[in-house]
Amino acid sequence: MKARFALLLLVPLLALGCDTGGGPPPGRDGGSPFRDGGFFCIDETSMTCQGNVHLSCVRDSEFLSTVRDDCSARTDGSNICVTGLGCRVCRPDEIFCREGDVVQCNSDGTDYTLVEECDIAAGDVCDLGQCKNLCQLAIEARSYQGCEFFGVDLDNASLGAGRDASGQQYSIVVSNPSPYPTEVVVEQNDAPQGSEPVLSEVERVTVLPGDLEVLDLPRREVDGASSFAPCDATSACNVGESCWCAGEVLVEDPPPVGEMHRDCRCRNAAGSNGMNDGTHSALTSNAYRVRSVLPIIAYQFNPLDNVGVFSNDASLLLPTSAIGQTYTVVGWPQTIANSTNVNEDFDPTREDEDLRAFMTIVGATPGTHVTVTFGAAVRNVVGLGTRPNAAPGDVWELDIGPFDVVNIETQGFNADFTGTLVDATSPVGVFVGSEASDAPRFNTLANRQCCAD
Repeated sequence: MKARFALLLLVPLLALGCDTGGGPPPGRDGGSPFRDGGFFCIDETSMTCQGNVHLSCVRDSEFLSTVRDDCSARTDGSNICVTGLGCRVCRPDEIFCREGDVVQCNSDGTDYTLVEECDIAAGDVCDLGQCKNLCQLAIEARSYQGCEFFGVDLDNASLGAGRDASGQQYSIVVSNPSPYPTEVVVEQNDAPQGSEPVLSEVERVTVLPGDLEVLDLPRREVDGASSFAPCDATSACNVGESCWCAGEVLVEDPPPVGEMHRDCRCRNAAGSNGMNDGTHSALTSNAYRVRSVLPIIAYQFNPLDNVGVFSNDASLLLPTSAIGQTYTVVGWPQTIANSTNVNEDFDPTREDEDLRAFMTIVGATPGTHVTVTFGAAVRNVVGLGTRPNAAPGDVWELDIGPFDVVNIETQGFNADFTGTLVDATSPVGVFVGSEASDAPRFNTLANRQCCAD
């Protein structure tokens, strides 16, 4: 009986000894040793990094307390949390970028030393602890940003009676997406096609970060047409042109008796007026090259600002680092044509209403061999030089270099370059378009709907 009484008495005593009223023991913050995402103070040397916050332990009477140090809030430059060390300027021995240069951290993370200066003037910046050339990075990325482009004054509609889209202002617009200013240069080749290039500078500008520049450039037709630029005895016309004055007199020749030289223009022949006076298909060296120190974005407009906007043309230019060697052409047919077939002749009262589809190939590398295999929709492509007009399946082979432009044009209702193959031994640019056409297309003029553009 006595033993039973002692046992019963023990139970309430144990219960009283464990009762804390539901709260933590004195001196314990929150009652749990696990705080700050699971960090636990084992002893006074315990520490860790949680993000950029350093956690350490200090003794508080008989217990350990957690100390939080937000490194990112420090003003002494030690803004990086390093496990085992605390807030530091950098991670020990790490090579990294600082203010555009390559630096290396010392062994305790308290300072760093310069390893290499990156020359931004040469296009070099620090990337992942190395000086890298931004143009080289653009070459590797193969995007629409780059440091070398070729622009072309593509063919456009020329209808007479003041409607001459091809003669309006051709411009290249460049924008600078980088945080540094960059210099941009536009060049042209003054040598005949097939000769060693002779370069001249057309424009040079500095483009500020996040800014753009509009570069208005002289007319350089790629279809053999005259530029029709005003000229005098000191002017340099495009290759293949001379300064002809009214009366079919060369500017260097004496004018007719009692007269002066009048209306002197760069023309491909005496009396040419610059409107569809070319060969249509042509091989020239009339491209513009755009170079920059840092990667830029480039567009071309013809015409600029919607002048003569009844027919307009614009392209996002791809840098030479992003163009390819093999293309399958997707084009749009010529719907405005001169023909002896009444169902295909756009205007029976005229014989000059061909508004042609074109395919334009631009060289970027010396010694590039290009093979063009015409698609099944091709009709009566205008011959090039000694080459006769092309038909479906015909093959043309040409050798081109930088600045060279192969312009090939149709001459027939519903003639279309779609399906044509272009294969080159080095990267080339390929443009496909039309001087003007209709959408939707139609099989005969009787089915034509609005409108041409």
